[in-house]
Amino acid sequence: MIWRLVFFLVKLVALAVVAVLAVSLVRGLLWRGGARLAQKREEREQRDSQGRPLPPSGRGFCDQCGHRFDQVFFMPSGERRCRRCYDDMDRE
Repeated sequence: MIWRLVFFLVKLVALAVVAVLAVSLVRGLLWRGGARLAQKREEREQRDSQGRPLPPSGRGFCDQCGHRFDQVFFMPSGERRCRRCYDDMDRE
């Protein structure tokens, strides 16, 4: 009778260990996938529609349209352009 109880407890502990490992594995895979998506999003935000790196940016007024934006690109010529005006410049 005591052996059945011991065997049951051993199975219970083994099942708990397997459950903890399974949960850790799933969380690790989800974390990895989320990190990969975040990296891709960050790379996409740092490139323009042509795939070229974007110029340095900051807050300010766009010289083209005159509106204030949280992200204005500082062009090598000294001009400041918002995202829309920067994209329009590429189309011309």
